Amino acid sequence: MAQFDPNIVVSVFVTMVVAALALTGRLVARRMTKVVLWLDDYFAISAFVFACSWSAFMVAWTLHAGLGIPLDDVEGKSPEQALRQSHLFLWNAELFYALSLALSKISILGFYWRLFSKSNIRIPIQILATCSLLWLIIRTFLAIFHCVPVQAFWDKTIEGAVCSINDSKFFFGTGLVHLIIDVFILVLPVLQVKRLQLRSAQKAAVLSLFMFGTLVCVASIVVLVESLRFDPSSPEMPSDIASIMIWATVEVNLAIVSSCLPILRPILSKIAPRSMPMSGRDNQQRHCGQGEGIDLRSVTTHKEVDDSSSTRRLADPEQLGCCQDDYVVMDGRRGPQIFISARRDETLVGKQVEGERGIQVTNEMTVQIERTSSDYS
Repeated sequence: MAQFDPNIVVSVFVTMVVAALALTGRLVARRMTKVVLWLDDYFAISAFVFACSWSAFMVAWTLHAGLGIPLDDVEGKSPEQALRQSHLFLWNAELFYALSLALSKISILGFYWRLFSKSNIRIPIQILATCSLLWLIIRTFLAIFHCVPVQAFWDKTIEGAVCSINDSKFFFGTGLVHLIIDVFILVLPVLQVKRLQLRSAQKAAVLSLFMFGTLVCVASIVVLVESLRFDPSSPEMPSDIASIMIWATVEVNLAIVSSCLPILRPILSKIAPRSMPMSGRDNQQRHCGQGEGIDLRSVTTHKEVDDSSSTRRLADPEQLGCCQDDYVVMDGRRGPQIFISARRDETLVGKQVEGERGIQVTNEMTVQIERTSSDYS
């Protein structure tokens, strides 16, 4: 029986299953909230496809070219053949690694673009999306042209070949840039969520959906540390690089989970409703303080609206404005009654109302405001 490193196979299948469940949950949540798939969803699906390709190369490399074991223990191949095939696997896997991570980043940023459509972070989102694309282009170019001609990366018998890129420095340099971009992506939603009028426990629950990417950053840091230790000229390259490949696999698959987790709030609210922001239809006459947001406790729906809808469920019934007699108090003033309709209004798609702030999910619902009295203060 052929020898192989079980740690690599386990890391691949465990993280792949988690990523698959997260992506499936994302699609189910979209169906629950009756929101059509948008670009961020398609980017997440594409990231998963490339992550599957990366994982397939890791398994094939482990089983057929001795990833994680000494070359002398590879059955059916000489050490030279196993080393050559390992370099070929590495060259292909690097392309799928960069594609999957970049698409996961863009998927997250696309979700931010829709969620924070009325905030002041849209320019940072554009900057980070541009940086992610540039990182993908530069890293892919360097990965392809490690050597000139390209085949010299895995075929060391080619005469006159030039391989001027050190693998260890390549992994570390591109990984460091990738980590910095991830940190900025993690920071973006924190200030926006802190401004929400939510109880501390609920705010922590919402933040946790965004901050899962911290685990991806941890995996990236481990990849960086292992890259500094890696000697690309080692005759036992498949064994020496195994730790980098294991943590890179964790990084790729958990990045997909990170991009999907904030979308899973409708599902999580069914499992643990107390930890998620509620619409608060109960206790309508309870006294409450004044806040900056809109209290959605007395909303009236033209059609039945799913309680897990993002726009509706980000209001906290105990800390936002006070609703009395079907009025809404906003910034200390009695205002118009708010009706929420599940139908889509094409005239409002992509538009912002000047002067408004807050969190809004475009295309998810239409907010229709009507006066209920001719005179209010």
